[in-house]
Amino acid sequence: MKDKQVYRFKIVGFDEKNAYGEVYFTENDRTTSIFRGSDVKEVIRMVKKESSGLRGE
Repeated sequence: MKDKQVYRFKIVGFDEKNAYGEVYFTENDRTTSIFRGSDVKEVIRMVKKESSGLRGE
């Protein structure tokens, strides 16, 4: 996909309410960041906050 932003999410854990889990976020097949926590929605918010591409920058 030339000239397109590519994002990959891998969500591990979060099996039960308030269970620990991790979100692996890869941007354009280059950089992978790991975000951890016990609330999947909050962890995904952290991913969006930290990713310049998802914020439109």
